[in-house]
Amino acid sequence: TNQAATLTIALLNSRGEEVTRVSRQLSGNEQLSRFIDEFYPDIRNGEFSGTVTVRSTVLVAVVALQIDRSGITTIPVTPID
Repeated sequence: TNQAATLTIALLNSRGEEVTRVSRQLSGNEQLSRFIDEFYPDIRNGEFSGTVTVRSTVLVAVVALQIDRSGITTIPVTPID
């Protein structure tokens, strides 16, 4: 979309409790591509288990990838509202 968006990216622990969140502003048609540890450097050790939620003020498309030694895998994205 050509509308500006405010994204709220929250990290939830395995009990569904919000641990932390960040917000990012995107202008119309702008893209954002980041590894999750770029938002949350404290989880770089790979020991975190939980969920990432992305909320936006306008409709956005989200793609989630898992990258490991065996290759690249898409992770299902589920609407939450």
